[in-house]
Amino acid sequence: MLRLPGLLSASRPEAVLLLHGNNELAALGTVGVQRAWRAIDTMAKEVRNRGGRLFLATLPPPRASGSLALPVSLVQSLNSLIRTTARGEGAVLVDLYDALASDVNRYIGIDGVHPTEAGYARIADTFFAAIRADLERAP
Repeated sequence: MLRLPGLLSASRPEAVLLLHGNNELAALGTVGVQRAWRAIDTMAKEVRNRGGRLFLATLPPPRASGSLALPVSLVQSLNSLIRTTARGEGAVLVDLYDALASDVNRYIGIDGVHPTEAGYARIADTFFAAIRADLERAP
């Protein structure tokens, strides 16, 4: 979050793809939901205030059997707040949770948190579909 203003000033992007990590959730539990959301909301406002188009992603689902897996309730709570921010800031919501939930064991690695190769491909495809739907409109 602290680096974003400088990066936006240096590169002046027309579009920003934002997928926040889950370190706050892993370290702080329920308190981490609010902390992560405030960071996401602040970054979304920064992008909007600079005129960039924001593609804001939900967190992917955790794999329950993983050694680092987070409680689903924490991820869903943060994702609900991410959806609120996307609506409030006019961002395009990229719903990675729904995109990967259909086959969590395929898309999320054995640690329960990090995507597999197939998961990263699905994330890329989901972002690309959202970008195309938003930016490639017929005249």
